[in-house]
Amino acid sequence: MKLSEISSGCLKNVEIQLKSRRKMFKLRNAEE
Repeated sequence: MKLSEISSGCLKNVEIQLKSRRKMFKLRNAEE
């Protein structure tokens, strides 16, 4: 694998994690 491929994969994982965190944050705020 190339370094560029690995870095792009890491960026995708980070984006997914941020989106999931935002969803959880919105759910928590909605419950309160």
